Formats: sequence, C-alpha cells, structure tokens
Amino acid sequence: MKLLYLTMITPAPSEVFLAVEVRGLVQRGNTVKIVALRGRLPDHDKLVADQHLGAVEISAPPYFSARTLADMVYWTRRSPLIVLWLVWAVVARCWRRPSTLLLSLVLVPKSFSVARYVEQEGFDAVHFAWGHYPAVTAYLLERLMPDLPLTLALGAYDRLRRNPMTIPAANHADRVLTQSERNAQLIRDDWPRTTTPIQVIYRGIEINHLRAYRGAPTTPGLIVSSARLLPHKGHQNMIRALHKIRAAVPQAHLMIFGAGAYQAELEQLIADEGLTDVVTLGGHVPHEQLFAATARASVYTLVSERDWLPNSLKEAMALGVPVITTPTTGMEELVQDGITGLVVPYGDIDATADAVIRVLCDPALAERLTRAALESIEKFDIELTSQQRHDLYESLIRQKHNR
Repeated sequence: MKLLYLTMITPAPSEVFLAVEVRGLVQRGNTVKIVALRGRLPDHDKLVADQHLGAVEISAPPYFSARTLADMVYWTRRSPLIVLWLVWAVVARCWRRPSTLLLSLVLVPKSFSVARYVEQEGFDAVHFAWGHYPAVTAYLLERLMPDLPLTLALGAYDRLRRNPMTIPAANHADRVLTQSERNAQLIRDDWPRTTTPIQVIYRGIEINHLRAYRGAPTTPGLIVSSARLLPHKGHQNMIRALHKIRAAVPQAHLMIFGAGAYQAELEQLIADEGLTDVVTLGGHVPHEQLFAATARASVYTLVSERDWLPNSLKEAMALGVPVITTPTTGMEELVQDGITGLVVPYGDIDATADAVIRVLCDPALAERLTRAALESIEKFDIELTSQQRHDLYESLIRQKHNR
C-alpha cells in the first residue's frame, strides 16, 4: 500500500512515536510518505538521522506560492465553488476564535496543494496524525476525493484543544484512531456528535530492538527519567523527593534526559536544594544513548501531571527496569499498581520518595515488577500495532473499492 501521513512538524523531538509508527508500517512492506504542514525545524537533518527516517520522503509545501495558486486554480476548474466553500466552512466554524480562524485560513491554500499531491501520487489512504489544524485539510480531501480512505488521530493535545474543525473532519473520516481505551471513552464523552467509529491502536515500541539493551549492569541507586523539561512533567517533584530518598539510600542519584523551556528553573531548583552533585540534566540525546542509560538504571520514574501512555515509560518497562509513575490518562492500561510498576499521586513528594525507596531497597520487589512488566508490555510491540494499522488500511481500501 502507498500511504500518506499528514502531520504538523516531522520529525520533532517530542513526537518520536510518529517515526516509530511510520517505520513499523514501512517494515510491513508499505510505502509511506509524510507531509508536514508547518515546515521543518532548524535541526531537521539531525532529527531525521536520530529517528531513522532517512528512507522516508518528507515534504513541507509552502503556505503560498505560484504552485499553491496553480493548485487552487486546478481544483477550482474541477469544482468551481470549492475555494469559497472551504473558506466559508472554516469561517462558519471558527469565527468565535479569531486566532484559530486565522491559522486555519492560512492552511487553506496549502490544503489544495496537499490534495493535488495526493492525486498525483495515487495514495491508497491518508492518515491525519493530528486532529486540530490538519482537520482543515482532512475536510477538503473528503470533499474532493470521497473514495479515498481517510483516518484521523485524536490523542491528547488535539483532543483538548477542541478545534472547531475537528468534529466535522472526524465525521467525514473513515475511522478515528486513538491510543488508549480511556482516551476513546473521553472522545465519546467530549464529542458525542462524533459519529465515525473510534478504534484503539496503541502507540507501539520496538521491543525487538530494545532486547539488545537488556541485561546491562545495573548502577546501584541510579534513577532515570526522560521527558520534555516542562512543569507538568513533574521533574521538580522528583528532585524534591531526593532528600528523603538519599536519607534511606545514600548512593541514590538522578539523571533526567530531555530538553525544554523549564530547564533554567530546574537548574535553579537543583542548586537551591544543594543537589548539584546528585542530579544530572542530560539534555536531549539520541534514542540509542537513552536506551543504554535507562537499561543501567535501578528504577525509572515518570511522575507527570498529565500524559497519555508515553512511549518512554513503555520502553523502560521493555528494557527490564522497574517503573514508578502517576495515574495519568489511560495509565491503568499500561501500569498496574503493585504488579507491573508502582503508581503514586501526582505532586505527592513523600509518596514518590517512598515508592523509589521501596524499589531500591527491595530487590525481590524490583524483580517481580520487572518480570510482570516484560510480560504485559508485549501488547505494545510495534510488530503487533503496525500489523493492526496495516490490516485497518487494507480493510478500508477494500470497503471503498467495493462500493
């Protein structure tokens, strides 16, 4: 099959799961190309190499150019009122939110270019990896190419943003995809007018690749966490918990991997707490380096205020490291408290410290959590989730052809 993924920015440091998803589909024998609506990041080439996307064609058409004008003329000749129709549809739904309206209108010319690209390339199906601003393009494609299978992902940010174009775009798609059963229920509760079937396909991780890192010598007392440096990721709580942890486990030390706008505040907190020799901010590193560091940890922590089954937590479990996390959306589908990991309330410093101490001081508990996690994580294997996606697109294509 020939599939198009439409995203906002690809690759991006915070969206490695998309690269894993695309690679998984390619490994199943599909051709996958990517269109990024917002262009490229300055370190695009490095991110392509880090996320192993060198064999995938990634394009980022301009917002407006002679080419986009030609594409709009082309579609206007095919359907004389199509440009006015799309502009009216965006204005009618977004006028109460001026900033959203402006950004959506900016995407109108580019959407016609994407439609022309889809027609010229002869894609079998198109997947919209986000359900907010890409919904403008999804809405247009369904109008221009009703026989083309379309899927729309609704995950976290795009569901919470409640872009006015999302519901009509979702209702014109063939399937809404999301990454947890809990998220599927939230979509039904938040948007009861969404009539398109919702299908859960977990974001997969490359378990076979991770197996090579298992069994690395464990560094006593090493706590690893990896997530963007943002306040809601809870790194500050993990840092504050270290005083109590080190009172029980003097060799305990923390390595935090990731980059973000909260770095200066975290550096100041580390200095204020007198923990400069105990906490290391490792920055953003290639995944191979992160896997190697995590595999040596005695415990992995991710104590976010909000998250949606992050791949970093799955990867730690697949590496054979006991995990501690918080009860964010859908977490019960990944970590069962006391069975495959430990779950603590967000912001509870004492509970976080006590959980880390339990794992560090009880090798039998750590081993039991690890064994159970290695068994349960198999349902997140990219081999399985990619096959589910492959089968879905084959089914949608057959249904369209049989109409």
